[in-house]
Amino acid sequence: MAKYFTYTDQQFLPVSSEVLFDFFSVPENLSKITPKETAFQVVACSKPKIEQGVVLKYKLYQLGIPVFWVAKIEEWVPNHYFVDVQISGPFAEYRHKHILKQAEGGTLILDELEYRLPLGAFGAFFGNFWVRKTLKKTFEFRKMRMEQLFA
Repeated sequence: MAKYFTYTDQQFLPVSSEVLFDFFSVPENLSKITPKETAFQVVACSKPKIEQGVVLKYKLYQLGIPVFWVAKIEEWVPNHYFVDVQISGPFAEYRHKHILKQAEGGTLILDELEYRLPLGAFGAFFGNFWVRKTLKKTFEFRKMRMEQLFA
């Protein structure tokens, strides 16, 4: 079995976890915090708002190639955390836990990703460098946009 990788990130924003959770529950907001070059879009959402059990279908571009991704909200604890898992898409497996921790003067957003790459050991060896670089760039953009929206 191929290796699991992890990626973590965090950001503090001077707003309540309720405000941030409301923001993350609107499917259209996801494209607002994703780098423009990915042309990320929510193609379909099984409900008008994101919540427990919702299935989301995305389309984005990586290296100019269209990527289709289906994710499900596996866990949803309002104002505290939610977890999305890939049903189908570019990873062999993908799980992203978004944690919102109330802190003095605002909220700390913690992101914990766990993933496996396709193509077994070959994919893990050759692909993880590019995946980590892409994740870092994506989260740097997200932090900048979230600061613009909420700071």
